[in-house]
Amino acid sequence: MLYFFKRNAVKIVLGLVVLWALVIFAFSAADATESSKTSNGVTYFLCSLLVSDFDDMTPAAKRAVIRQFSLRVRKTAHFTEYLILGFLLMSAMYVIRKHRTLRSDPALAWLIGTLYAVSDECHQYFVPGRAMMLTDMLIDSSGTLVGVLLGCLIYYLRESCRPGRHDEPARLQARSHPEDLNC
Repeated sequence: MLYFFKRNAVKIVLGLVVLWALVIFAFSAADATESSKTSNGVTYFLCSLLVSDFDDMTPAAKRAVIRQFSLRVRKTAHFTEYLILGFLLMSAMYVIRKHRTLRSDPALAWLIGTLYAVSDECHQYFVPGRAMMLTDMLIDSSGTLVGVLLGCLIYYLRESCRPGRHDEPARLQARSHPEDLNC
């Protein structure tokens, strides 16, 4: 099974990028009524977990609390969608380059994610009740950047802990101090 994943790693990671881009597109294609219904449902669920006595509130009080948190939940969803996209894009760069990332890879992954965010907001302009918003583009771009940086950190740590991946001076130092390379 591991052989299958190694052999098809590029196809798998690119498939995940495309699949996640389609998920984002599907959320953006929902009209204002459907989008509000989804975000209010998520907000209701989160409020029931995080707001003390939420279940004991009157329906009017619950609506007020949901209204209070709804914008934050929507913007956090934008950020999270694109954080995942940024991480997947960085993963694709890593796999495509066969674990030898170039210095330009994070910038390229961020640029691709940001361009997708811009196209996504342009797409929303044509969806009934939705709007194209610069703030959402900035939030999406920021989420992409954090996802790319998270990917860089994970792959840097992974590579630094792999045997045989260290340069010669580090290996020579490890012979005198083997505890320095324990990962």
